[in-house]
Amino acid sequence: MNNNIPRPFLVKLGVWGIKTRATAIAFIWICVGIAVVSGIRHFWIGLVMLLAAAWYWYAMRWMDRHGGWTVPGKTSTQIIAAFAIIVGLLAIAVKAFFIGYYRIPQNGMYPGLPAGSGFWAYKHAYSSPSQVKRGDVIVFTRVQNERPYIYIWRVVALPGDSVASIGASLTVNARPVTRERVREEQGAVIFRERLDGAVYEVAFNESPRQRPPDSTVTVPAGYFFVMGDNRFSAYDSRYFGPIGFDSIIGKKL
Repeated sequence: MNNNIPRPFLVKLGVWGIKTRATAIAFIWICVGIAVVSGIRHFWIGLVMLLAAAWYWYAMRWMDRHGGWTVPGKTSTQIIAAFAIIVGLLAIAVKAFFIGYYRIPQNGMYPGLPAGSGFWAYKHAYSSPSQVKRGDVIVFTRVQNERPYIYIWRVVALPGDSVASIGASLTVNARPVTRERVREEQGAVIFRERLDGAVYEVAFNESPRQRPPDSTVTVPAGYFFVMGDNRFSAYDSRYFGPIGFDSIIGKKL
């Protein structure tokens, strides 16, 4: 192999600062990992990272064919260790920027998410209020008694909607939300509720300690009316009103 063959510009740029094949492979996997994670919600970022991975691959293969590596390759143990570090860093990045894990502290989302259950959510799942859909389970923050709290409730009404929650009944834009009784358990009646394309279960305690207040409101622009699935045991928009788009930090996967 001839080490004196001039390197194409793209190869020079692709291996700039990279001395070994193992390092090039690490960069390729980093790009692929970021592409997969970010591409779930942000197509163009994923596409750019895939193109970057292809660029690194092209530069590495050129170096392989023309003997361009000047530093001996790493041992298999070192490569495995480097790969493990890369995977760990990717996992940290995913947790920090893309996906969060949340645990339900109380029974307000029973029966789908009873107390003690956990779930994964997209962080920053929406770029505009128009992307939020009725039936979405969202994570949002709200300040109460000068302290921020995280809430996990279901969106039942969008900006401009007229919503009325009176007793056990729920209407959105003067149309009753349809329900089908499915069973009884733990002192509650469980219904299957349909809201637009979303289908989920809601619960009504047969002997609630306190019923939530009735609420009739037209949702302002940029706001959403949210409710817990355990309808007689949820501190939601019936108490504190619609919540702002800026307070939403995630959407249940």
